[in-house]
Amino acid sequence: IGGSALGGVDALYSFVQMPAGVPVATMAIGAAGFANAAIFCAQILSLQDAFGVRVQEAIYAVRPTVIVETGVAHGGSLVFYASLFRAMGTPGCVVGVDSEIRPHNRRAIEAHELAESIALVEGSSIDPETVARVRGLLRPDDRVLVLLDSNHTRAHVAAELEAYAPMVSVGSYLVATDGIMEDLADVPRG
Repeated sequence: IGGSALGGVDALYSFVQMPAGVPVATMAIGAAGFANAAIFCAQILSLQDAFGVRVQEAIYAVRPTVIVETGVAHGGSLVFYASLFRAMGTPGCVVGVDSEIRPHNRRAIEAHELAESIALVEGSSIDPETVARVRGLLRPDDRVLVLLDSNHTRAHVAAELEAYAPMVSVGSYLVATDGIMEDLADVPRG
């Protein structure tokens, strides 16, 4: 694809002037940019069976008002789910539950422009007090989708299923993630 007389700098200017909420990817100017863009596009196309895409489709189909996720880590998925609420034009809340929310991660989440759509609950996801705090954030008319992504041991996931299944709305989903990771040789922890 040919560039303009400005050699791609005009495209760079258009990227950096995008308003909030319009994500863009800048690869490079010139031949390196073309190669990087081609690799990036191939990676995006390869996501058709990726977990994130399947979850996004479920969220779009269910249109929950609350998404509960156990396992916060750095908070990226919480922000992703909050951005889906915004993209759908649906007010919603993402509840992140973790036994330890590191201070720097908490600060980053709370400073994010979507922070008003995110609630953090610190405590073991299977502790009755923590579960009660999560339940206290739900209203009777909420459509709730739950994602379990914390401690992936059999006993812990079983306890999470028992604790969070009653919160899931009729027609919604409870998704237990990473269930076969130890059976795969070519993945982290596999």
